[in-house]
Amino acid sequence: MLLADLPGELFRAVADNQLALSSIPLVSRADKLVLIVDGARLRDPTARASVLTRVRQLLERLSLTRYPTRVRSLL
Repeated sequence: MLLADLPGELFRAVADNQLALSSIPLVSRADKLVLIVDGARLRDPTARASVLTRVRQLLERLSLTRYPTRVRSLL
């Protein structure tokens, strides 16, 4: 098991379709990915919608690639 703390900017760029997920070497080798979302921002009524939108965008981009082979969401 390898745990990596990758910069959020990478995943924002993937969510915005500005960066291919395959260009992040650790992700291309991963069998599983776990997304951790800022709980304080989820709890904030003014930020919740934008946080969920960003997570959904990233999940959509993930589902369009082969990394990982199957995307599961708890949203």
